[in-house]
Amino acid sequence: MPRLSLAALPFVALPLLSGCFPSQSLVAAFGDSVTWGYGGSPGGWVSDLEKRTDEPIANLGVPGETSAEAEDRVSGPFGLALAPQAEIVLLLHGGNDMNQAFHRSPCSLTCDPHDSPEVDEKYVRIGNHLRSIAKKADKGRKVVFATYWPPNPIACPDYSAEEFAGFQMAIQRINEEIVAVAAEKGHFVVRLDDIPEYDLDPRNYYDCLHPSGEGYEKIATRWLTDKDEWLPANGFRDE
Repeated sequence: MPRLSLAALPFVALPLLSGCFPSQSLVAAFGDSVTWGYGGSPGGWVSDLEKRTDEPIANLGVPGETSAEAEDRVSGPFGLALAPQAEIVLLLHGGNDMNQAFHRSPCSLTCDPHDSPEVDEKYVRIGNHLRSIAKKADKGRKVVFATYWPPNPIACPDYSAEEFAGFQMAIQRINEEIVAVAAEKGHFVVRLDDIPEYDLDPRNYYDCLHPSGEGYEKIATRWLTDKDEWLPANGFRDE
């Protein structure tokens, strides 16, 4: 399986049009390709959540988008304006920036971000964009962050052992930034990096980072574990 990053995907100008827009959904999912559902069925974990609850969710995921682009989009015509009734925003973003920081110099696939001030500063900038996204989204809405899941070595066949270790550290670093930004304003974080044994099964992955359909289902299950933090009271009907 070839190595494919979030950043390698072509930029899509519109979110996934899985329903009518503007959406009347009370919940909106804002993110990039792993919110859009690349690697599984259209909609990914968002569609899985819709199927397992009585709550429609506006999928505002855009493949290939960086957090800087998302900062511009969130308050524009292709952002939360597409879900004007949304009271809750599920925010999973920064993966493309993380992937760029990992692949490009001075990291070049092998660094520990904590040991390189220049690389670490890139994650700080991601955090600044996420902070701004949350601030723009938090206009009478509840913002719920999520972290990224750890990788699996079999799903990353083009990485050497050293490079894979570097990729693990890159994901850990972006998750640290997400958690830190969320904590500043008391936003809840759904820890998708703690799904039991997720990274032990390569069947959960479409490629090095994107989940498969099976992986998206497990991610949806993890969101449901914290359903009281984001799901409107009338929504839950999962078994």
